[in-house]
Formats: sequence, structure tokens, C-alpha cells
Amino acid sequence: KKATPYKTAMNFGALLGLVLILYSVLLYVLDQTTNQSLSWISYVFLAAGIVLGTKNYRDKVLDGFITYNQALWMGTLIVFFASFLSAFYTYIFTSFIDPGMITKILEETEMKMLEEQKMGEEEVETAMKYTRMFITPGMMTITVVLATTIMGFIISLITSAFLKKENPNQSFDNVIDNT
Repeated sequence: KKATPYKTAMNFGALLGLVLILYSVLLYVLDQTTNQSLSWISYVFLAAGIVLGTKNYRDKVLDGFITYNQALWMGTLIVFFASFLSAFYTYIFTSFIDPGMITKILEETEMKMLEEQKMGEEEVETAMKYTRMFITPGMMTITVVLATTIMGFIISLITSAFLKKENPNQSFDNVIDNT
């Protein structure tokens, strides 16, 4: 019995979610959690998870063929499932493991506004008022799911072009009949 796209996406999403969590733990241990340069590496993990999961689905479930739309859907689903694990970790981390991380993020944000963006005191205070509303464990959890899924969709738009492999034996009539 062949695996469904959801089962494949959940399996690879779980693996990708665990990799993202382990990378977050590594950054925390190295005191690099707020290092923006190192956070870009997580996009490499997203791309790798999408490529490996979609390629596995194409080769093992769909007999080596996958349309662009199927690849796009699979990649987005993989990241969607991974984002839930990552969001759960984010909530646990910011609520229980290191609640002081939120204060650190807020302090660094305020410093960047004052020093790098050369904002005035009044502008910074107004911006920080709104920033505090969104930098809470709950809002960060929601943001992780949304932002990760959107980024996964964007990466999947690109990877699907390389992973698609149309079945030359499937005629246009078969495509119509199978929809």
C-alpha cells in the first residue's frame, strides 16, 4: 500500500522539525540565538527537508514522476508540519526554559532602533510599544507557523521546478480523467 502525501509530509515534517529544534538548541547553547546571520542557515535546512521529502515521495510513492503542483504541495506540507513542531518548541522555550529571552530580544530590538536605524526616542518608544505586543510566547508561536510555512512555500516554488518529472506515458486524456 502506497503512502499518502499527508503521511509522507508528516514523516519528513517531523524529521525537519526535529532538525530545526536541534539547530535552535545549538544556537542557544552557543549563545547565538539572536544572531541573524546564523538564522539564515535554517533556510538551508528547510530547502534540504523539502528536496529530500519531495524526492522521496516522487521516487517511492509516485513511481518516479511528479508534477510541479504535486511537488509544490508536498514541499509546503512538509514545512507546514515541521513548523508546528518548531512552534511548539518556541512556546516551551520562551515560556519555561528561558523566559528571559523575550527581554533580550526586546532590548536588542530597541538598541538596533536607536543605534543602527537612528530613530528618535519618541519613535522608538512607539515602535517598542507595538513590538512588545507581538513578542510574547503565544504570538511568537503563531508567527513561527505562519512565517515558516510561507518561507517553505517560497522555497517549494523554486525546488518544485527542479524536482518535477512529468510522466511521458500519461496522455492529456488521462490527466483529465484522473481529476
